[in-house]
Amino acid sequence: MKIKALIQFYLPYVLPRMADWDGKSIGLSFTNTNFSVIVRPRNSDEELFPHLIDKTLSGMELMGESLALPGAKFSSKVRDRSLDRIETTVEAEIEKLNAESIEEKFVDHGIEACNVFLSHCRVLTHTPFIHGVERNYRKEDRRFYVLWPRTIAWFNGESGSSLPFYPAENPKVNETAIIGAIRSPETGAISFRSILNYLRCCWWTP
Repeated sequence: MKIKALIQFYLPYVLPRMADWDGKSIGLSFTNTNFSVIVRPRNSDEELFPHLIDKTLSGMELMGESLALPGAKFSSKVRDRSLDRIETTVEAEIEKLNAESIEEKFVDHGIEACNVFLSHCRVLTHTPFIHGVERNYRKEDRRFYVLWPRTIAWFNGESGSSLPFYPAENPKVNETAIIGAIRSPETGAISFRSILNYLRCCWWTP
């Protein structure tokens, strides 16, 4: 069975556009043994949040609070930290529809292709803040978490029809929104005395 995932990645910066970036035919194609990926940056006349699932994502909010320092709170709505968008279309032949394992593989291939495109943007513009889709490893549960917000919609790769992919939530649901992750504000713990001792040793003599 051939299936297709349309993944929208939301960027915390604006891509280095010129006039020739616009056009429906603009895009880069990547292929390997089993997967094909098309990366297409958002056209300047397109909405930042184009579909209903993306508009839903735009209003989602991520909140947290430091355990070490009472009162240190943070909150971030997706629309406040999203300035641009890259669309990736990931397609592959799948023998068995297992949502959890398939989604991870499709997202990984989408990220890999996006990051090839973004790394070339960074090098050619000499702009260090253009960085790839960020993933952080969390040792507590041995998983990678994607920091950037994204949406995913699933389709039959042959007919183009909507493909129900999340039957546990609803038999007809083919799309989802993921708010992304934020790095923990905690930075470990160290005694003030050890800082003073280090400074006295390395920087000045009391």
